[in-house]
Amino acid sequence: MCEVLCPKCHETVEACGELNVDGQMLGVYQCGRCLVPWDFDGERFEVALTFALDADGVALDPADLRPLA
Repeated sequence: MCEVLCPKCHETVEACGELNVDGQMLGVYQCGRCLVPWDFDGERFEVALTFALDADGVALDPADLRPLA
């Protein structure tokens, strides 16, 4: 397995789960160094950057499968 780097800070990250998209399993990763805002129930929290990698190595937002900016 190859080394996966955070798309934001380029630190090495480890898989924390998998996401099934149309029968294809994508690895899911989190970077504890990079915090991003997340709104939940009217409150804003800072959470670890979470992303999935597609077969081409593109970092995707697991919520909507759009490439991370």
